[in-house]
Order: sequence, then structure tokens, then C-alpha cells
Amino acid sequence: MEHPTLTHVHDTSTIAMCCRLPLCVVILLLVTCNVCYAMSKSDPRVDGLIRKYWFQYKKIAVILAYLQIVHRVSVGMTWLKKKIHDLGLHRKGVLVQYSPLSHVQAAIEAELEGCRNNIGYRQMWVVLKQRHKLVVKRNTVQMMMSILDPQGAKRRRKHQLKRRVYQNKGPDFVWHLDGYDKLKPYGFAIHGCIDGYSRKVIWLKVMTTNNDPNVILLPYLLSVLENNGCPSIVRSDHGTENTTLAACHMALRHEHDDEFSGERSFRFGPSTTNTRIESWWAQLRNSVTDWWINMFKNLIQEGSFNPQNTIHKHCMGYVYEPLLNEALQDFKERWNSHRIRLNRVAGCPAGVPSDLYYLPQLNGVMSYKKPLQLIVWSHCYIEHAYLPEPFYPVEFVAAADAILAQLNMSRTDITISNSRFIYLHLCNKCHHKCFLIWTEPQLLFTIHIELF
Repeated sequence: MEHPTLTHVHDTSTIAMCCRLPLCVVILLLVTCNVCYAMSKSDPRVDGLIRKYWFQYKKIAVILAYLQIVHRVSVGMTWLKKKIHDLGLHRKGVLVQYSPLSHVQAAIEAELEGCRNNIGYRQMWVVLKQRHKLVVKRNTVQMMMSILDPQGAKRRRKHQLKRRVYQNKGPDFVWHLDGYDKLKPYGFAIHGCIDGYSRKVIWLKVMTTNNDPNVILLPYLLSVLENNGCPSIVRSDHGTENTTLAACHMALRHEHDDEFSGERSFRFGPSTTNTRIESWWAQLRNSVTDWWINMFKNLIQEGSFNPQNTIHKHCMGYVYEPLLNEALQDFKERWNSHRIRLNRVAGCPAGVPSDLYYLPQLNGVMSYKKPLQLIVWSHCYIEHAYLPEPFYPVEFVAAADAILAQLNMSRTDITISNSRFIYLHLCNKCHHKCFLIWTEPQLLFTIHIELF
């Protein structure tokens, strides 16, 4: 005897018997996989399906296809049109019964209070039809949204997002720090820190690495010593390079009795929420590093720089590290002395970063700098802070200085205009006159130059 299939049965008990599965499992499969067996057109569920697809604003031909193919309802176009008319579903003409405006207004206000407060009137029109089952004209929704949410309508016309306003109480309340890796492929790692309230750049350093926790700690300790106090909170990304700095900062804040003392004084989080320093990197890219990136890329494309070549890396550091560091410090000083215009998405006043940082009283706020524990600071500095590795060994500096002396030049004579010539000249001399020695104890390469 032929076994019945799913297309021949009309109840879940028969399906369970044929499939040899528990009844509850079959019901779960039917619900989860949306398996619909044959349904009679007199079934009351058909009316619900028609209403569902109607309020999704599907065409009648598409509704008919859903009924026939997905739900296996044997109906025709004539029957469907008559059924739609009997259900009182109309989209045009005098027979359309529009929902009361008070209901439409209440639904729009409810949606504007939730996660749909940024959608436009077209999407709101669809939401009203599908979720609230309201019949309303689209231009009516547009008019009501312009009245109920004028600022949102203006913002959407400009294609702007509604952003969260950044809040900061005052100077030294939160320091934001992060590493900048755009120049890392060329041997230059940058690390910086910015005050959240004043937008004053606390430090901006170019180093051989910004991943060593002990190296990252050094500019922080020097900055709090120069500032004669530490910030209330430090914010950084997740990463092992910030662990030592976090521990030292929490130690410096351990004896304080405010609400953010101790472990609450350091905050880890994703880079997407570390907005102060992340957005400032765009300013640095536009003003400084974009030129350097393009220049280094040109050297790579013409074969003058190979990141895997030790000689090239040492020559790059010798020639360009002072110039890059000078450019960064120049931009830092210009940024700290320029005037920032008022920003509606930043809960901080307009003004000059240095003025906002050192003179908070002029804006009616106070400094949140905390007293520096010198004993704790000394312990952190002696035990944990390291200087970064140099860009080149000492032997290379002496040899490079001698090569420049043959050109009647010194390292201080290197400028942007002649840096390319000097870099290529050093690479050429070192390539022909150097040999590498592998030192077993330190497992490091040292470069010795044989001069003429």
C-alpha cells in the first residue's frame, strides 16, 4: 500500500504517524519551517492571510500566488477579488475607509518614541499599515510627521543621522588614548591622547612600537607629572598594550575618595565608542599623515623601500623620524591653539583647546584633575616604564653621520625637500658597504658600515 505523503494529509497526527516522529516534534517543524499543507478556501485562516498580505501592500496577483503556491489554497483571481471586496479592503476610490486622524497621530507618536524615530514618512507609512493596520494616505503621514517631528524632518532632508551627544563634565575628567597604525607598515608607530572636554592633545608621540605596555606607559607618566595631577578617568580600547597603564592609573587613583576612584577610574571599550580620539585621527590624517602615507607608498612602488629590508628600515628611521616627529608636534601645537566652532552633537563649548583646558572657570566648569601620588608615580616609573627601542642601532648613526659629512651636511640639515635624495644616497652607500652580524646573546642584527 502506498504511504501517504505530506501533500495528501491534512492533520499533524497523520504526519507524525507517517514520519514516525513525536507529535510535538512535527508541530515544531511545521511552525519553524513554515510548512503549509493544503488549505480550503472556506478556511477562516484564508481571510487572515489575505488581510496580512493586503496590509503589506502586495499586488493582487502576488497575493494570489502566495495563496496558491505557499499556502496551497485552490482559488482563482475572480474569487480573490470578490473576497477582497467582501472584506472591505480598498486602496483607491470613494469606498476606501480611512482611519481616524487621531489614531494615526497616536501611532506616529508611539513610533517616534522608540527605535523608529529616524525613519522617513515613506517607511512610517508602511509601519502604520503593517503594524497598526491603519488605512491612511502617504501625504497625510508626511504632513503629520512634519508637524510632530519638525527637527527630524529637517535632519532627514539633509540626510543626517541623529547622533548621541557627547557629554563631558570638564578638563581632566576623561582622557581618551589610542594608537595610530597607518604609518606602521613604514616603521613609524604613533600614540596619542586627548582631553575629552577641551579637545586638547595631551601627547602625540612617534615610536617604533605602540603595542608594548611599558612603552605606552611612559608618555602617560610624563604627562601627569608635567600636569601635576592625573585625570579622573582614562578611556582606551581593549588590548594588552593598555594593561600596564591601566594598573598604574588605578594605583594613582587608589587613595582618592571620589566616585570614580580606584578600579572605576579606567574604562576599556571598543574603538567605535572611543569617539574623541578616533574622530581626531581623521583630523591628523587630513592635515599631516596623508602626505606621508602617499610619499612612503611612492617609495615602495618604485622599489626604493622594502619593509623587510633592515638597511631600508634604518635609513628610513634616520632620515624621516625627526621630520615626522617635527610635523606631529607642529600640528599638535596648531591644534591646541586653534579655535573650535560650536558643534551641536558635542556637549562641550566652543573655544581654543588650551584655553578650555587651563581656564575652565571662564565657561562655568571646574577641573577634575586629581592630586598626584608621587611615591606611587615613582614606583611606576622605575619599575614599569621603558623607553621605546631606537629606530636604528648606535653603529648605524655614526656611519650615517659620516656619510652625510662627505656631502658637507649634518643630520640637522635634512629637510622635506632634500630628504628623498639623502634617503636614497644612504641606502645606496649602505647597500654596497654593509654586512650583517648575528649576535647570539641578544638575537639582534647590528649593522657595521665600512667607510671609504
